[in-house]
Amino acid sequence: PPETAEVFRAAASVPGRNRAVFLLTYEQLLRRRLGRYEHVTGLRPMQLVSRLSLDVVVVDHAPITHLEVLPLRNGGGGAGKAELPVTTAIKQGKNFCRVTFSPNIVQQATIATNGNLGTFVIRYDVERELGIGDIQNVVFVIDTSASMLGTKIRQTKDALFTILRDLRPGDRFNFVSFSNKVKVWQPSRLVPVTPLNVRDAKKFIYTLGPTGGEADHAPFPSPPRPFPSCITACSTNTQFILSCSALRLASANSVSLIIFLTDGRPTVGEVKSSAILGNARAAVRDKFCIFTLGMGDDVDYRLLERMALENCGMMRRIREDADASACSK
Repeated sequence: PPETAEVFRAAASVPGRNRAVFLLTYEQLLRRRLGRYEHVTGLRPMQLVSRLSLDVVVVDHAPITHLEVLPLRNGGGGAGKAELPVTTAIKQGKNFCRVTFSPNIVQQATIATNGNLGTFVIRYDVERELGIGDIQNVVFVIDTSASMLGTKIRQTKDALFTILRDLRPGDRFNFVSFSNKVKVWQPSRLVPVTPLNVRDAKKFIYTLGPTGGEADHAPFPSPPRPFPSCITACSTNTQFILSCSALRLASANSVSLIIFLTDGRPTVGEVKSSAILGNARAAVRDKFCIFTLGMGDDVDYRLLERMALENCGMMRRIREDADASACSK
């Protein structure tokens, strides 16, 4: 975006019939949005040129599972023709891909006669395990509404026991359950993984049971504005999640996250998916990730998947006939 772009200028005198080569080396963090990484290059020489070439190489330690080149986005911000840019060539291996774009003057003129060719976009993704690296701070947000009665609450407990067993010494965690009320297991703090805390956590999981109605937008006294309950329930925990993260930055792979377990669709309060997703983004503010586990066969898969993908997480669906323990590993 223009407000985050860093602009610099360079000038040089080049004698006639000579050639100058400018090399720019820089680092850029590619953020994963909606399950894809996006590499963007502006092609705007502002005149037709005899030699124009773009060569992009992507190398990753994980296998590349998705690769696409989008139509050129024109200078006005919209998309060009809904087709692969002319002369685009793609070579792809398991952990490597190369994309080239080399239009001649005639081909450039078919795109734009003023040399404003637009933006060249490569979108890709790599194979990712559900595992979440060196977790250090995690809050489990658990739907205990009446619709969770029976198989779903049993599967939820199985999933929690499995994930709890995978936590390691040095990790910190807490539980938040919600229906028409919000209940925090350890108010205002994350607890370290110790045998005693794990024992008490298992007792808490055993006591979980469906109560009340269901809302992905339940009211909560602080903050006063509404959030989806998965965020609302954790809003009071956000400060100590972040403070714990700040104290534990020694590991480059550390992450603070929410694991949200729910079965269904919002039926109380805010039920519009776009509003719920917007509220979730506003509450998270890229400070931690949301992973979602959808319990049962009638879960709003699209809502939970998008909530996870928009907040650097992943979504997994656990059907009622599935082994929740195996699906949560």
